[in-house]
This record gives sequence, structure tokens and C-alpha cells, in this order.
Amino acid sequence: MRNPPTDKQLSKIPKVYSTDGIKLKDKKCYMKFFVTNWRWYILEYNAKDREFFALAVTPYVPDGELGYVSYDELRDMKIRGYIEVERDFSINSSKPVLLSTALKNDNLTEAYEKVIR
Repeated sequence: MRNPPTDKQLSKIPKVYSTDGIKLKDKKCYMKFFVTNWRWYILEYNAKDREFFALAVTPYVPDGELGYVSYDELRDMKIRGYIEVERDFSINSSKPVLLSTALKNDNLTEAYEKVIR
């Protein structure tokens, strides 16, 4: 992984299930990872299992899908054997942004429309 987060940065992400009462349109994004045209918008983190709860936006699911993704799998993933997942510095756990804002900034219209409903 390029630009992996530190343990301190990961510790600032809310624990899994801690934002359950918050509507999707009001949830904050604490990190974003990407590789080619795949994006993971990080909403929560389970430090024990090293697992994120995230919105994944891919060519196969352009409106996004909520689910769990392993930090270790993201860290170790390589496309064609050499293209690594990268952490986007524009979103970080010290200054989270609304998920809807992150999607709008990335021009992901279908995912944005789903989130703000």
C-alpha cells in the first residue's frame, strides 16, 4: 500500500457500529483508499479485527455498496502484480468530511445520489 495510515490515524476512526444511528447522508468519511477506478470511503474501524466498514464504489457497483473490507487485504492488494492501493491525503481522520461531500468531490454522481436520499 502506498501512504499507509499510522496507528494513531486509524485510532481516530469511530469504532464499528458506533455510528449506526446516523443517517448515511450525515455520516463522515475518515479516510479514502483507491486503486485504478475502485474507491473505499472509510466510515468505521474495528481495530481488533483490522477491518473497515466502508462504502465501496467500483465499476461494477457505481452507486456504491456498504460493507466490510480488511485493512490487511487492502494493504497487500496489487493489481497486475504491481499497482498498489493508495490512501488519498485529501481525506484524513483528523479532518473527516461528510461522505456525500467526498463523493461529490470525486464526481461519483450515482453514489452521491444514493447517499443523499
